[in-house]
Amino acid sequence: MTGRRASKRDPKFVMSRPVLLARFRDGVAARPTAPAVSDAVRALDHAALARASARVAEAIRAAGGEEPGGRVVLLCGHRVEAIAALLGALEADRAIVPLPVHEDDAVLASLARDADARVWVVDASQAARARALADAIGGAAAPAIALDDELVVFGSVGSRAEPERSTPDRPDPLVDADALLAILYTSGTTARPKGVMTTAASALERARQYREASGLTAGGRQAAITAWHFAASLPEVWGALLAGAELCLYDARERGVDGLPEWLRERGIGWLQLPVSMARRMLVGLGPGALAGVRFVSISGDRLRRREAVALLEAMAPDGVLLHTYGSSETNLIAQSALRLPDVDCPVESEAGFLPVGRPVAGKRVHVLDEHGEAVARGAIGRIAVESPLLSPGYWRQPERTAERFRRAQAGGRLFLTDDFGRLRLDGCLELTGRDTTQVKVRGMRVDLAAVEAQLLALDGVAGAAVALRTRSAGGAARDGEDDRRGGDRDRRDVRGDRDDDERLVAWIEPVAGVDLDTTGVRRALQRRLPAHWLPARFVFVDALPWTPSGKLDRRRLPDPGSERPRLGVAFAPPRDERETWVCAKWAELFALESVGRDDDFFDLGGDSLLLLEMLTGIERETGRPISLGALEGLPTPARIAALLRRESERAGAGGAVGADGDAAGREGEGRSEPEGGIGIAGEGAALRYLGVRAAPRAKASLPRRLQRGLKQSLRHPLRGAGPIVFGRPLAYERGFGLHRRVARVLAPLPLFRGRLRAIDAWHARLGLDADPARARLRSFMANTWGEWRLRALEDAEAFARTVAIEGGEQLDALADSGRGIVLVVTHVYWNALLRRLPALRKRPFALVRQPKGGRFGGGEDAVATARAEQLQTAVRVLAQGGVALIAGDAGRGREAVEIAFHGVPRRFRLGAATLAESTGALLVPVFSRLEDDGRIAFRFEAPLVSEAETPPVRIRDRTERYAALYAEHWPRIFDSLGWKNVRRALDPPEGW
Repeated sequence: MTGRRASKRDPKFVMSRPVLLARFRDGVAARPTAPAVSDAVRALDHAALARASARVAEAIRAAGGEEPGGRVVLLCGHRVEAIAALLGALEADRAIVPLPVHEDDAVLASLARDADARVWVVDASQAARARALADAIGGAAAPAIALDDELVVFGSVGSRAEPERSTPDRPDPLVDADALLAILYTSGTTARPKGVMTTAASALERARQYREASGLTAGGRQAAITAWHFAASLPEVWGALLAGAELCLYDARERGVDGLPEWLRERGIGWLQLPVSMARRMLVGLGPGALAGVRFVSISGDRLRRREAVALLEAMAPDGVLLHTYGSSETNLIAQSALRLPDVDCPVESEAGFLPVGRPVAGKRVHVLDEHGEAVARGAIGRIAVESPLLSPGYWRQPERTAERFRRAQAGGRLFLTDDFGRLRLDGCLELTGRDTTQVKVRGMRVDLAAVEAQLLALDGVAGAAVALRTRSAGGAARDGEDDRRGGDRDRRDVRGDRDDDERLVAWIEPVAGVDLDTTGVRRALQRRLPAHWLPARFVFVDALPWTPSGKLDRRRLPDPGSERPRLGVAFAPPRDERETWVCAKWAELFALESVGRDDDFFDLGGDSLLLLEMLTGIERETGRPISLGALEGLPTPARIAALLRRESERAGAGGAVGADGDAAGREGEGRSEPEGGIGIAGEGAALRYLGVRAAPRAKASLPRRLQRGLKQSLRHPLRGAGPIVFGRPLAYERGFGLHRRVARVLAPLPLFRGRLRAIDAWHARLGLDADPARARLRSFMANTWGEWRLRALEDAEAFARTVAIEGGEQLDALADSGRGIVLVVTHVYWNALLRRLPALRKRPFALVRQPKGGRFGGGEDAVATARAEQLQTAVRVLAQGGVALIAGDAGRGREAVEIAFHGVPRRFRLGAATLAESTGALLVPVFSRLEDDGRIAFRFEAPLVSEAETPPVRIRDRTERYAALYAEHWPRIFDSLGWKNVRRALDPPEGW
């Protein structure tokens, strides 16, 4: 029956399950008494293994019926039973589904339920567990224990309820019963497990590649360390079985990595495959010649440094070969390079000393693509895609996910999009730079976790490192950043600002044995290697990092950073007085720590410059004592902050404790009331606010001079702070607008405003407009006055609908439905606050950002600390929630800007809006507003600005240039609706503007 099916199959499935089984049987016939497989308890020769696998196949058929193509769950550790089960499933025409025995029951139940296997094959140690799992998911037909002349059956075929099947057993028409070898679940931590379908053709090809590269032949001893549910186990198992070599099983989870070198020597292992992470651990304390019997090592799973490769080769046999490989479960082997001494020192381009993974293997074509799926230039970094006829058919019962990752190549073949980023060097080698899953955002800026880990591993004394994004709550607990992303405005305003919950980078470090590391030293070393916003906020030092059964880092088991004081370079020093005690308590609350010493550095505790600004603002809010960054005279510590508070208190003559200072500041403003409208002004501050002047607290000028300045400001902007507001209520917009027009016709010709309106006339003439310049002057006067009344009068929904006109409404609705954050780039007019009340945007959180006048937007030591740092932080959080950030992004001086010829004058457009959109993944949407003659306020929404450039800096400049061109295009319709200051500067720009 098997041969008859094979003869009718398409030629591309010539390497099917029957062929794989036939090649194994040929080896059994040639070497029946040669050792085949061994573990810590027993060993089987090839004939005994064939007999055991036949018994397993018979049990599978009896339990699951005669129909081929079903699935068999394998729950077995590194025992000979597992190899018999793999061969038994192959002989029974079933696909094997290996499950990780060290996973918890909930994950295993989820995987088994998804696989919907009818038969379970287990070893004796997993029998009771398998019965419980089978019952939990609805029963299983016949899990069996083989190799001890006993078959234990759980339940019965007749009593098993058949589940409803939404999809057929054969999910892809290209995958027939003989093609599908296994379903390998690469992750059980996502909402739905991802099972990669693996074909016999792929396994045969991988075994052939391994045998050719390693020289493995009959009589050799191949170590088997990789867990069965990983694709990396394919070359170990099938390479040895088809070569006639002995497969020696080693359970690294139970026996430990430290004992691996001794086991290799005792068993005389010549061939070995390891993940890079396990190799790093094994190399600790491993001297030259320690693995003199090992002739070949295949290493995969991560990038490899040259010094690590040299150390491993020096430990191996003198003529040993180290095969550096790169692949995935979906593609199997992609690229490899054979390293030998002394020519291992091939060119290295990465700063951390990583070797390239080699050249693509035969049958695999590697593409490096940009975000639009187009090929990047040679040497440029992009997403790695693999084209091959031997790709996985896809993900088990996940057609949508399969369609997303498996594409059609331009030449008609199949293409798989990996999660990895890298570049093809000029010498043809593939260099990895990171993974998509390691790209995270911290305060809206991208961070490559793999790059941070690489720099940590490059430090002396670091044996292992892991970096992850964790969310810190006010209570001190840390959670995975992907599981809890909260933001938005918060009412609490203490020294934490609005950071009751925030995301931070946490680094876990395993020091080399005998080396004492601390946060201060590690952080100082990283400062010279990484951008400031890439620096971890917390460093957790552990005796050993957690590992998965396959030897990869188990990020789910990384310990919680906790609330203990970090291991710093200074000893704990308790506070000496009341002020130091107060500051230490505030910092402990800020960082969710149990204690903080008086000499602890703010940055070593996990702070950054943005949080430092928030902390100083919070202290000023509570004490009334301003503290400037320049007065710190060194790194901020509680002792220095307390000394500055003491100095400010003595200068003010208070002399009391911190609490007294704070109370005094709180009482300072009592007894003052703020009017509801423009009548009955009470208090100096309220009077100035009514006149449109923002009074600074405790200004040195006398009251008459302040009132004089306020009156002058009020006359220059008549009625701006109040307008036609009677008894606290604004006039209806239509009536108020008529009144406004009459007032404007009287006041606009006065000498007080003549200079401002002269700029309107000059622009009118320069633009060569045919319209009446007097109308432009009148419109400009009205646009620049009575702004508060305009906002208040349009609070009424009906008035808003009548008076606010939207151009590009369909475009706005599409933006709102996208679910993405939106950066609105607006012109300098007072009523842009009305945008937050548009129906399409009303339910979204809003943030207002003003660009700094000098330097790069988001510039500073850590690309965040600017004069607008708090606004920027709020905007980033709002955009992360799909909200809207409003930013006035037209022109202004700065080192980084796009300069264009703007209607006869040079004009510089800052990069801030495009930078904010690029760093947060938000849409960048220009909005141009103007005042119509009839009093309507018109908003024009343009299409989002996009760029297809390859790098973020180029995309930022490209999008800014597009905005500048649009601004110049709209200028003839909007210049008389802008603030007079901006119109004058556009007419006669100051130096550097």
